[in-house]
Amino acid sequence: MTETYLWQGVPNQGYNKYGKGIIGPGSKESLNGAVNFHAGAPVGTKYPVTDKSLITKIEVLNKPTKIPNRWGKKGTDYKMNRGELRMTYGLQDIEYMDDRWKLPAQAKGKTKLLDQAGSVEPSLMEATHRDAQTGEYLIGKFKQRGAKFNAVKDANIGVTIPTKGMTHVLTSEAVKKGAEAIELKPGMVIAHDALGVYTPPLATVLKKNKPVTDLGEVMAHQLKRFQKIQDTATKYVKEGHITQANADKYIENAWKSVTKLGNKVQKLNRIEANAAEYASKGLISKANAGKYVAKAMQPISTLAQKIKKFNRIQALATKYAKDGAIPKEHAQKYIAKAWNIVKHWAKKARV
Repeated sequence: MTETYLWQGVPNQGYNKYGKGIIGPGSKESLNGAVNFHAGAPVGTKYPVTDKSLITKIEVLNKPTKIPNRWGKKGTDYKMNRGELRMTYGLQDIEYMDDRWKLPAQAKGKTKLLDQAGSVEPSLMEATHRDAQTGEYLIGKFKQRGAKFNAVKDANIGVTIPTKGMTHVLTSEAVKKGAEAIELKPGMVIAHDALGVYTPPLATVLKKNKPVTDLGEVMAHQLKRFQKIQDTATKYVKEGHITQANADKYIENAWKSVTKLGNKVQKLNRIEANAAEYASKGLISKANAGKYVAKAMQPISTLAQKIKKFNRIQALATKYAKDGAIPKEHAQKYIAKAWNIVKHWAKKARV
Protein backbone atom coordinates (compact mmCIF):
# COMPACT_ATOMS: atom_id res chain seq x y z
CA MET A 1 0.00 0.00 0.00
CA THR A 2 1.18 3.56 -0.64
CA GLU A 3 2.68 5.99 1.82
CA THR A 4 0.57 8.76 3.36
CA TYR A 5 1.76 12.31 2.66
CA LEU A 6 1.12 15.59 4.48
CA TRP A 7 -1.01 16.99 1.66
CA GLN A 8 -3.42 14.07 2.06
CA GLY A 9 -4.07 15.01 5.67
CA VAL A 10 -5.09 18.66 5.31
CA PRO A 11 -7.93 19.58 7.71
CA ASN A 12 -11.59 20.28 6.95
CA GLN A 13 -11.91 17.99 3.94
CA GLY A 14 -15.22 17.53 2.17
CA TYR A 15 -17.13 17.44 -1.12
CA ASN A 16 -18.64 20.50 -2.84
CA LYS A 17 -17.26 22.79 -0.16
CA TYR A 18 -17.13 25.87 -2.38
CA GLY A 19 -20.03 25.30 -4.76
CA LYS A 20 -20.60 23.10 -7.78
CA GLY A 21 -17.46 22.57 -9.85
CA ILE A 22 -15.22 24.69 -7.61
CA ILE A 23 -12.08 23.10 -6.14
CA GLY A 24 -10.40 24.64 -3.12
CA PRO A 25 -8.45 23.73 0.03
CA GLY A 26 -9.67 20.39 1.37
CA SER A 27 -11.79 19.50 -1.69
CA LYS A 28 -11.94 15.71 -1.60
CA GLU A 29 -13.02 15.42 -5.23
CA SER A 30 -9.59 16.79 -6.15
CA LEU A 31 -7.57 15.17 -3.35
CA ASN A 32 -9.00 11.79 -4.34
CA GLY A 33 -7.58 12.21 -7.83
CA ALA A 34 -4.12 13.42 -6.86
CA VAL A 35 -0.83 11.63 -7.49
CA ASN A 36 2.25 12.30 -5.39
CA PHE A 37 5.24 14.08 -6.89
CA HIS A 38 8.48 14.70 -5.01
CA ALA A 39 10.63 17.79 -5.10
CA GLY A 40 14.12 18.08 -3.76
CA ALA A 41 16.99 15.80 -2.93
CA PRO A 42 16.69 12.10 -3.77
CA VAL A 43 15.21 9.88 -1.09
CA GLY A 44 18.01 8.53 1.10
CA THR A 45 20.27 11.57 0.70
CA LYS A 46 23.11 11.54 3.23
CA TYR A 47 23.91 14.54 5.45
CA PRO A 48 25.84 16.79 5.52
CA VAL A 49 25.11 17.63 1.87
CA THR A 50 27.97 19.07 -0.17
CA ASP A 51 26.40 18.83 -3.64
CA LYS A 52 25.63 22.47 -4.46
CA SER A 53 22.91 21.47 -6.92
CA LEU A 54 20.86 20.14 -3.99
CA ILE A 55 21.28 23.19 -1.76
CA THR A 56 18.79 26.07 -1.63
CA LYS A 57 19.88 29.31 0.03
CA ILE A 58 16.99 30.62 2.13
CA GLU A 59 16.97 34.18 3.45
CA VAL A 60 14.47 35.75 5.85
CA LEU A 61 13.93 39.18 4.27
CA ASN A 62 14.46 42.30 6.38
CA LYS A 63 12.93 44.70 3.83
CA PRO A 64 10.33 44.64 1.00
CA THR A 65 11.89 42.88 -2.01
CA LYS A 66 10.88 42.13 -5.61
CA ILE A 67 12.04 38.72 -6.88
CA PRO A 68 11.88 37.71 -10.57
CA ASN A 69 9.76 34.69 -11.48
CA ARG A 70 11.71 33.04 -14.30
CA TRP A 71 8.91 30.57 -15.02
CA GLY A 72 5.87 32.89 -15.12
CA LYS A 73 4.48 35.54 -17.42
CA LYS A 74 4.78 39.28 -16.88
CA GLY A 75 3.06 40.31 -13.68
CA THR A 76 3.89 37.10 -11.80
CA ASP A 77 7.10 38.31 -10.13
CA TYR A 78 7.21 37.95 -6.36
CA LYS A 79 6.60 41.07 -4.24
CA MET A 80 7.78 40.11 -0.79
CA ASN A 81 7.45 41.79 2.60
CA ARG A 82 9.71 41.82 5.64
CA GLY A 83 9.77 38.46 7.39
CA GLU A 84 8.95 36.54 4.22
CA LEU A 85 11.46 34.37 2.42
CA ARG A 86 13.69 34.48 -0.63
CA MET A 87 14.94 31.16 -1.99
CA THR A 88 17.92 31.04 -4.32
CA TYR A 89 18.24 27.81 -6.27
CA GLY A 90 21.35 28.67 -8.26
CA LEU A 91 21.77 28.63 -12.02
CA GLN A 92 19.03 26.75 -13.86
CA ASP A 93 18.58 25.76 -17.52
CA ILE A 94 16.49 28.32 -19.41
CA GLU A 95 14.66 25.70 -21.53
CA TYR A 96 11.37 25.91 -19.62
CA MET A 97 11.66 29.53 -18.48
CA ASP A 98 9.22 32.17 -19.72
CA ASP A 99 10.17 33.88 -22.99
CA ARG A 100 10.66 37.26 -21.27
CA TRP A 101 13.73 35.72 -19.62
CA LYS A 102 14.57 32.95 -22.07
CA LEU A 103 14.80 35.01 -25.27
CA PRO A 104 17.11 37.78 -23.95
CA ALA A 105 19.32 35.11 -22.37
CA GLN A 106 19.57 33.23 -25.66
CA ALA A 107 20.42 36.48 -27.47
CA LYS A 108 23.37 36.87 -25.10
CA GLY A 109 24.45 33.26 -25.57
CA LYS A 110 23.42 32.23 -22.07
CA THR A 111 21.95 28.79 -21.32
CA LYS A 112 21.35 29.27 -17.59
CA LEU A 113 19.96 32.00 -15.32
CA LEU A 114 19.84 32.47 -11.57
CA ASP A 115 16.56 31.02 -10.32
CA GLN A 116 14.92 32.56 -7.27
CA ALA A 117 11.48 32.48 -5.71
CA GLY A 118 9.62 34.00 -2.81
CA SER A 119 7.54 32.39 -0.10
CA VAL A 120 4.92 33.97 2.14
CA GLU A 121 4.63 30.71 4.09
CA PRO A 122 7.70 30.27 6.32
CA SER A 123 5.89 27.47 8.20
CA LEU A 124 5.57 25.45 4.99
CA MET A 125 9.20 26.02 4.07
CA GLU A 126 10.29 24.95 7.55
CA ALA A 127 8.37 21.70 7.14
CA THR A 128 9.72 20.92 3.66
CA HIS A 129 13.40 21.87 3.98
CA ARG A 130 16.20 20.30 5.98
CA ASP A 131 19.40 21.87 7.26
CA ALA A 132 22.12 20.96 4.74
CA GLN A 133 24.53 20.14 7.58
CA THR A 134 22.41 18.30 10.12
CA GLY A 135 19.56 16.94 8.00
CA GLU A 136 17.02 18.24 10.51
CA TYR A 137 13.91 20.09 9.35
CA LEU A 138 14.15 23.86 9.85
CA ILE A 139 11.16 24.04 12.20
CA GLY A 140 11.09 27.35 14.09
CA LYS A 141 14.25 28.68 12.39
CA PHE A 142 12.71 31.42 10.23
CA LYS A 143 11.77 33.92 12.94
CA GLN A 144 14.86 36.15 12.79
CA ARG A 145 14.88 38.68 9.93
CA GLY A 146 18.06 38.65 7.91
CA ALA A 147 18.86 35.06 8.86
CA LYS A 148 20.29 32.87 6.09
CA PHE A 149 20.36 29.10 5.77
CA ASN A 150 21.72 26.44 3.46
CA ALA A 151 18.79 24.08 3.06
CA VAL A 152 17.91 20.90 1.20
CA LYS A 153 14.38 20.54 -0.09
CA ASP A 154 12.51 17.36 0.80
CA ALA A 155 8.85 17.92 -0.12
CA ASN A 156 5.86 16.14 -1.61
CA ILE A 157 2.86 17.56 -3.47
CA GLY A 158 -0.29 15.99 -4.83
CA VAL A 159 -0.99 16.77 -8.50
CA THR A 160 -4.52 16.47 -9.84
CA ILE A 161 -5.60 16.52 -13.48
CA PRO A 162 -8.98 18.30 -13.43
CA THR A 163 -11.75 16.02 -14.67
CA LYS A 164 -15.28 16.72 -15.87
CA GLY A 165 -17.15 18.56 -13.15
CA MET A 166 -14.08 20.47 -11.97
CA THR A 167 -14.56 23.86 -13.63
CA HIS A 168 -12.95 26.40 -11.30
CA VAL A 169 -10.26 26.51 -8.63
CA LEU A 170 -10.12 28.62 -5.49
CA THR A 171 -6.49 28.69 -4.39
CA SER A 172 -5.46 29.02 -0.75
CA GLU A 173 -4.11 32.49 -1.55
CA ALA A 174 -7.46 33.48 -3.09
CA VAL A 175 -9.27 32.28 0.04
CA LYS A 176 -7.06 34.50 2.22
CA LYS A 177 -7.58 37.54 0.00
CA GLY A 178 -11.30 36.96 -0.47
CA ALA A 179 -10.79 36.63 -4.23
CA GLU A 180 -13.03 34.65 -6.55
CA ALA A 181 -12.32 31.24 -8.06
CA ILE A 182 -10.64 31.18 -11.47
CA GLU A 183 -11.71 29.06 -14.42
CA LEU A 184 -9.74 25.88 -15.09
CA LYS A 185 -8.44 25.84 -18.66
CA PRO A 186 -6.55 23.21 -20.70
CA GLY A 187 -3.04 22.80 -19.31
CA MET A 188 -3.95 23.80 -15.74
CA VAL A 189 -3.34 21.23 -13.02
CA ILE A 190 -4.26 21.46 -9.36
CA ALA A 191 -1.47 21.09 -6.80
CA HIS A 192 -1.99 20.20 -3.15
CA ASP A 193 0.49 20.70 -0.33
CA ALA A 194 0.32 20.76 3.47
CA LEU A 195 -1.11 24.30 3.45
CA GLY A 196 -3.71 23.99 0.71
CA VAL A 197 -4.24 24.37 -3.02
CA TYR A 198 -2.52 26.28 -5.81
CA THR A 199 -2.21 26.22 -9.61
CA PRO A 200 1.46 26.44 -10.61
CA PRO A 201 2.37 26.70 -14.30
CA LEU A 202 2.57 23.24 -15.88
CA ALA A 203 6.19 23.89 -16.88
CA THR A 204 7.06 24.53 -13.23
CA VAL A 205 5.36 21.34 -12.04
CA LEU A 206 7.23 19.22 -14.58
CA LYS A 207 10.56 20.96 -14.08
CA LYS A 208 10.70 21.01 -10.29
CA ASN A 209 8.81 17.84 -9.31
CA LYS A 210 9.42 14.19 -10.12
CA PRO A 211 6.98 11.27 -10.05
CA VAL A 212 7.60 8.64 -7.38
CA THR A 213 5.15 5.94 -8.54
CA ASP A 214 4.27 4.23 -11.81
CA LEU A 215 1.03 6.21 -11.92
CA GLY A 216 3.03 9.41 -11.49
CA GLU A 217 5.39 8.35 -14.28
CA VAL A 218 2.47 7.95 -16.67
CA MET A 219 0.95 11.26 -15.57
CA ALA A 220 4.23 13.13 -16.07
CA HIS A 221 4.60 11.58 -19.53
CA GLN A 222 1.08 12.61 -20.57
CA LEU A 223 1.53 16.14 -19.27
CA LYS A 224 4.86 16.55 -21.09
CA ARG A 225 3.27 15.41 -24.36
CA PHE A 226 0.44 17.87 -23.89
CA GLN A 227 2.86 20.69 -23.10
CA LYS A 228 4.78 19.98 -26.30
CA ILE A 229 1.57 20.15 -28.35
CA GLN A 230 0.52 23.36 -26.58
CA ASP A 231 3.91 24.99 -27.12
CA THR A 232 3.98 23.97 -30.80
CA ALA A 233 0.46 25.28 -31.43
CA THR A 234 1.33 28.57 -29.74
CA LYS A 235 4.49 28.86 -31.81
CA TYR A 236 2.62 28.21 -35.07
CA VAL A 237 0.12 30.96 -34.24
CA LYS A 238 2.94 33.44 -33.63
CA GLU A 239 4.53 32.45 -36.95
CA GLY A 240 1.21 32.77 -38.78
CA HIS A 241 0.96 29.10 -39.81
CA ILE A 242 -2.40 28.53 -38.08
CA THR A 243 -5.13 30.66 -36.58
CA GLN A 244 -5.64 31.07 -32.85
CA ALA A 245 -8.99 29.30 -33.17
CA ASN A 246 -7.36 26.21 -34.71
CA ALA A 247 -4.60 26.27 -32.11
CA ASP A 248 -7.22 26.32 -29.36
CA LYS A 249 -8.90 23.27 -30.94
CA TYR A 250 -5.63 21.32 -31.06
CA ILE A 251 -4.87 22.20 -27.46
CA GLU A 252 -8.38 21.34 -26.28
CA ASN A 253 -8.32 17.95 -28.03
CA ALA A 254 -4.89 17.17 -26.58
CA TRP A 255 -6.16 18.05 -23.11
CA LYS A 256 -9.11 15.65 -23.49
CA SER A 257 -6.62 12.79 -23.69
CA VAL A 258 -4.99 14.01 -20.50
CA THR A 259 -8.30 14.24 -18.63
CA LYS A 260 -8.95 10.63 -19.64
CA LEU A 261 -5.96 9.74 -17.47
CA GLY A 262 -7.37 11.95 -14.72
CA ASN A 263 -10.49 9.77 -14.64
CA LYS A 264 -8.30 6.66 -14.49
CA VAL A 265 -6.38 8.06 -11.53
CA GLN A 266 -9.63 8.70 -9.65
CA LYS A 267 -10.68 5.09 -10.21
CA LEU A 268 -7.34 3.56 -9.19
CA ASN A 269 -7.05 5.76 -6.09
CA ARG A 270 -10.57 4.70 -5.12
CA ILE A 271 -9.65 1.01 -5.48
CA GLU A 272 -6.58 1.54 -3.34
CA ALA A 273 -8.51 3.47 -0.67
CA ASN A 274 -11.23 0.81 -0.51
CA ALA A 275 -8.67 -1.99 -0.24
CA ALA A 276 -6.91 -0.20 2.61
CA GLU A 277 -10.22 0.40 4.40
CA TYR A 278 -11.33 -3.24 4.06
CA ALA A 279 -7.96 -4.43 5.32
CA SER A 280 -8.09 -2.07 8.33
CA LYS A 281 -11.55 -3.43 9.22
CA GLY A 282 -10.35 -7.00 8.94
CA LEU A 283 -12.67 -7.78 6.03
CA ILE A 284 -9.70 -8.86 3.90
CA SER A 285 -6.06 -9.50 4.69
CA LYS A 286 -3.40 -6.90 3.99
CA ALA A 287 -1.80 -9.35 1.58
CA ASN A 288 -5.01 -9.69 -0.41
CA ALA A 289 -5.56 -5.93 -0.35
CA GLY A 290 -2.11 -5.51 -1.86
CA LYS A 291 -2.90 -8.11 -4.53
CA TYR A 292 -6.13 -6.34 -5.54
CA VAL A 293 -4.34 -3.03 -5.87
CA ALA A 294 -1.43 -4.56 -7.80
CA LYS A 295 -3.82 -6.29 -10.22
CA ALA A 296 -5.73 -3.06 -10.87
CA MET A 297 -2.47 -1.15 -11.30
CA GLN A 298 -0.74 -3.73 -13.52
CA PRO A 299 -1.52 -2.13 -16.92
CA ILE A 300 -0.35 1.26 -15.63
CA SER A 301 2.79 -0.27 -14.10
CA THR A 302 3.66 -1.96 -17.39
CA LEU A 303 3.00 1.25 -19.30
CA ALA A 304 5.28 3.15 -16.91
CA GLN A 305 8.10 0.70 -17.58
CA LYS A 306 7.60 1.03 -21.34
CA ILE A 307 7.67 4.82 -21.04
CA LYS A 308 10.95 4.69 -19.11
CA LYS A 309 12.42 2.39 -21.76
CA PHE A 310 11.17 4.68 -24.54
CA ASN A 311 12.79 7.69 -22.85
CA ARG A 312 16.11 5.84 -22.65
CA ILE A 313 15.94 4.73 -26.29
CA GLN A 314 14.97 8.21 -27.46
CA ALA A 315 17.82 9.83 -25.54
CA LEU A 316 20.42 7.34 -26.76
CA ALA A 317 19.23 7.31 -30.38
CA THR A 318 19.22 11.10 -30.47
CA LYS A 319 22.70 11.25 -28.97
CA TYR A 320 24.13 8.61 -31.34
CA ALA A 321 22.64 10.37 -34.36
CA LYS A 322 24.01 13.71 -33.20
CA ASP A 323 27.46 12.16 -32.67
CA GLY A 324 27.34 10.54 -36.12
CA ALA A 325 27.42 7.00 -34.72
CA ILE A 326 24.19 6.07 -36.54
CA PRO A 327 22.26 7.70 -39.40
CA LYS A 328 19.47 10.05 -38.39
CA GLU A 329 16.87 7.92 -40.16
CA HIS A 330 17.94 4.86 -38.15
CA ALA A 331 17.55 6.80 -34.93
CA GLN A 332 14.05 7.82 -35.98
CA LYS A 333 13.16 4.17 -36.68
CA TYR A 334 14.35 3.04 -33.24
CA ILE A 335 12.37 5.83 -31.59
CA ALA A 336 9.24 5.10 -33.64
CA LYS A 337 9.40 1.39 -32.79
CA ALA A 338 9.72 2.13 -29.07
CA TRP A 339 6.89 4.66 -29.29
CA ASN A 340 4.56 2.12 -30.91
CA ILE A 341 5.08 -0.12 -27.89
CA VAL A 342 4.15 2.75 -25.57
CA LYS A 343 0.98 3.43 -27.59
CA HIS A 344 0.07 -0.28 -27.44
CA TRP A 345 0.28 -0.37 -23.65
CA ALA A 346 -1.44 3.00 -23.29
CA LYS A 347 -4.39 1.50 -25.15
CA LYS A 348 -4.35 -1.52 -22.85
CA ALA A 349 -4.26 0.76 -19.82
CA ARG A 350 -7.11 2.80 -21.34
CA VAL A 351 -5.38 6.14 -21.01
